[in-house]
Amino acid sequence: MASFSTLPLDLTKEILYRTPAESLVRAKATCKQWNDLIKDKRFIYEHWRRSPERFLRADQTVQILDLVTRTRLDSPIPDELQLSISNAMAMVHCDGLMLCVWSDKEYFMFHNIALWNPLTRNFNVVEHRLARESHRFLKGDNFGIGYDVNKPRGNYKILMFSANHYCEAVVEIYECMSKSWRTIVDSKVDWEAYPWDHGVSVVGNMYWLVKKKTINYICSF
Repeated sequence: MASFSTLPLDLTKEILYRTPAESLVRAKATCKQWNDLIKDKRFIYEHWRRSPERFLRADQTVQILDLVTRTRLDSPIPDELQLSISNAMAMVHCDGLMLCVWSDKEYFMFHNIALWNPLTRNFNVVEHRLARESHRFLKGDNFGIGYDVNKPRGNYKILMFSANHYCEAVVEIYECMSKSWRTIVDSKVDWEAYPWDHGVSVVGNMYWLVKKKTINYICSF
């Protein structure tokens, strides 16, 4: 009987492609070859492409549900969200990543944002922009997550826009690879996003339902 170490690489990949992501996280410690393979971006996105879609439910814990196999994976809420889960404003999904937007318990007018992978349990808080004196995101800010379909995957981008009748529009993009914000100059935002609509990420693009005067539109980025 052959061991994994003697199997051809292509066959090893096929076996790992069929392995649930949560098991791959534990398998990385098995050997250096597996660790290098599982961390390879080409393997990651091919595994993601082949993986079945699952439901995610977040309450006091996180439940990842597979309706086909009827299996459930329980994952803890990150410590940073434990006291603020009831104040969560949005959780936008993209490629298994969750863009979390929540308010501090004592400061409901301010927001915090983070990228969270419920499977690997990685939770990375996005630093606040330095452009504002408060160094905090405001309650009127809107957020989305996506990526450039014409460039290599992995450099996810967070879009922030803020526009209302009382202040000038601000549009900024955060690039996850460089961990930096940049401002989109001369941005024209002549519509208003609904506060309850957190947008949907589809194949790298974000979509919101917005309103201009009395007419509804679908806005994409």
